[in-house]
Amino acid sequence: MSHEAYSTAITLLAAATAELHPAAVVGIANGGMTPARDLAEHLRVPVHQVNARHNISNETHLQATGHVSYDLAPLETTLSEPLLPSRDERPGTVLVVDDICGTGATFTAVLPALLTRLRPHAGAGLQARTVSLCRNVGATEGPDWWTWLVDDWVLFPWETPPATPSPVPIQDLQQPRELNPQQIARTSTDLTPTTGRRDDSSDEEAP
Repeated sequence: MSHEAYSTAITLLAAATAELHPAAVVGIANGGMTPARDLAEHLRVPVHQVNARHNISNETHLQATGHVSYDLAPLETTLSEPLLPSRDERPGTVLVVDDICGTGATFTAVLPALLTRLRPHAGAGLQARTVSLCRNVGATEGPDWWTWLVDDWVLFPWETPPATPSPVPIQDLQQPRELNPQQIARTSTDLTPTTGRRDDSSDEEAP
């Protein structure tokens, strides 16, 4: 994924979610934090962090286990003030961001606990909407907004390619023009195997 394509994706996602007037953006570390920060900057709202992971190590190309562990402790350092200026306002919305939705398991696991934790700061009507840069074609529960539909590994602009070449190709992503596409996003079918990216950012251990 090029920096230009990534920047366009963030702009599209910001335009689509701005109408919700979100109170905050919550990034799922590790992979979701860069797009969460950039989206929050566009929307001019605070950004928060939660940690989640599927796998027991940081090796590349590990398949998701289906079991998600999460940690909301990073919220404690940033939730010093209410998310909404007044409890009397209409129910607010938070955007929960990950870089890629591999199966949907991470969002499914994190959202209930996150809302339970945030509602004392924002009122019982707080809602969460989900955002990812990529949605895997095999995801059973997709995010509310995504930019690319993918079926191979994705290397994001902020990531360093693994030192050891992999037989799994990096998916070549085209410049995005719309959200929630239903077609696999490629500019070429000639993808030379180089280095790769596991299919769910939360497989990585958060700091």
